[in-house]
Amino acid sequence: MKKRRFSMYTSNFIVLTAFFLFFLNTAPAAQDQEENFKWQDASKELDALAFSQSFIDSVKNYHLGVKPGRSSRKSGKSPWGKETLIYEVQWGPMKAGFMILTAEPDPASGNIRLGMKMISNNFVSSIYRIRDYSITWVDAKEFYPIFFEQHTREKKFRKDEYLIYDNEKERIIIGRATNRKNEITEIEAPPFTHNFVSVLYYARTMDLNVGDSFSINMYTRPRVQPMRMRVRKEERVNAGGKRYRSLMVEPTLTGDGERFNKNDQMTVWISQDDEYRVPVMARSKLKVGSITARLVQVIRTE
Repeated sequence: MKKRRFSMYTSNFIVLTAFFLFFLNTAPAAQDQEENFKWQDASKELDALAFSQSFIDSVKNYHLGVKPGRSSRKSGKSPWGKETLIYEVQWGPMKAGFMILTAEPDPASGNIRLGMKMISNNFVSSIYRIRDYSITWVDAKEFYPIFFEQHTREKKFRKDEYLIYDNEKERIIIGRATNRKNEITEIEAPPFTHNFVSVLYYARTMDLNVGDSFSINMYTRPRVQPMRMRVRKEERVNAGGKRYRSLMVEPTLTGDGERFNKNDQMTVWISQDDEYRVPVMARSKLKVGSITARLVQVIRTE
């Protein structure tokens, strides 16, 4: 495995560890630089990377013979409304950047559009710049993925990728373009296989209790493998100026993938204070310290 990525919901901040050890003495000055950093500007920069609807329709038509058109089904309703969750990401005590999660119903398709943005701050970007955007369209009723796209801009590496979930034929079609090569591949996949964005939102729809455990099939390049989720205990978590009653959930893979592996120590805290079940914190332990994403702001319209 060439890269390890933080938790099931984050980007490749782990590769920064060696750089942080070298630049640790510059941390006070680096924090001063972040007063001028605006995550909103970086977020808008990522919006330009998303595939157009005409491109999505064209690849679906090419691979599946599905022609574009307005859905006849009722408009999908998101359990979270139109939602934006902003997280501050830290390596130990040092600020590293932001993670932004979005959920928005799409009246045209009757589905829900979920997004995850990973943004390194000014200091980290001077060493290893990260601008990643992952988007998945999920069925509004059952919350399984229909389409996934990922746009990676990490230092000099560039990748644009799409996944088409063909549940009828039990396969996933993958189109991938990098600054090294372009390819289209196909893999076998059980129906209703998830990705690392959809699995988080799927867990939010579940009534979980301490002691519960369940498995979900998840694609993590280059294969589909089971991810087991265990609800360990209830804890109070401070985030965004609030104190949340949360369930501590530990996801574990059975094998290794490009994004995660079975030895990753990942934990997610999901709020139980209301029907939205917001993930308030996520953490991944490293050989040196840990990386934490903590909720700092919630923006929601019904």
